[in-house]
Amino acid sequence: MYAKKALLALPLFIILCTMQMSAQNSETVEKRTLTTPVGKEFSVKVYENGTTGSLWFWLTNDAPTHNPIQLVRKETIVKKTKKMLVGSGQDVNWIFQATTPGTHHISMVYKRPWEQSIGQYLEVTVEAAA
Repeated sequence: MYAKKALLALPLFIILCTMQMSAQNSETVEKRTLTTPVGKEFSVKVYENGTTGSLWFWLTNDAPTHNPIQLVRKETIVKKTKKMLVGSGQDVNWIFQATTPGTHHISMVYKRPWEQSIGQYLEVTVEAAA
């Protein structure tokens, strides 16, 4: 009798595992465009929930001194609520500055540092005017 129940539960277990694996490998792509003068700070606002281990990371291939986009600072925006919500996320402003005119790209990923899969991908096109 126990073996019959186990056999009946097996297909459900396989389906649930497959759904979990496909969710981990899925990638959400968001694209944004903004225009800014060279030298003026601008922000890219994202939502993250560090309590889950997921954080936003800026991907850059250039050395910081040669990158036409410089990270100035990150600001976490704490939402004011009557009750403190355990496990809730927050908005984070990434403050950048364009150092040269032209079209530049900021690529960011939202993921857990120890995992290979990417939860979200953000591509920001920056039009920097002289």
